[in-house]
Amino acid sequence: MSTATTPVEEITTPVEAAKQLAPRKLQVTRIAADMAIEPAVWVRLTPYLQEALRYCHGELSESSIKALVAADRQQIWVALAGEGAELLGVILTELSEYPCLRVLRIVLLQGIHFKDWSGHARVALEIFAREQGASRLEASGRKGLARLLAPLGFEVAYTTLIMEVRNHGKERRRQRLDVD
Repeated sequence: MSTATTPVEEITTPVEAAKQLAPRKLQVTRIAADMAIEPAVWVRLTPYLQEALRYCHGELSESSIKALVAADRQQIWVALAGEGAELLGVILTELSEYPCLRVLRIVLLQGIHFKDWSGHARVALEIFAREQGASRLEASGRKGLARLLAPLGFEVAYTTLIMEVRNHGKERRRQRLDVD
């Protein structure tokens, strides 16, 4: 009769046990613009950006993001785990000016295991916002984003609605011509 060993039984020292049970070392950091657009880095970011772009209603493209990052108009942040720097997520931000205040706006947010690194992201973004003279973080997104960001202190301030503009003038002219 053979008995299967569990991973816990394979651990032989308390140090090995601690390493296995300890949470992964996590960090969220801003990537300098020139580094972010390097092909070797950009190719790692692309799957996350492409997934996020599926929900941005045509407002951005991968090439427009790359150009805005290169021009220092938007910032790329990455969530990394462990010594191997496993990429868990990407955040795209930009500073926005309102007449009475400056904000750091989260433009895109995409990743896995967000609850694991969300607190790190909040701290990193707050520090950067403060350094840039911004007094608020803001994000617009799908309904689920409110639930995701609420534990970090975000609250729903307003709802954004969109409607595509149609060319009613030509339709009305055609209708009038058909009637005459």
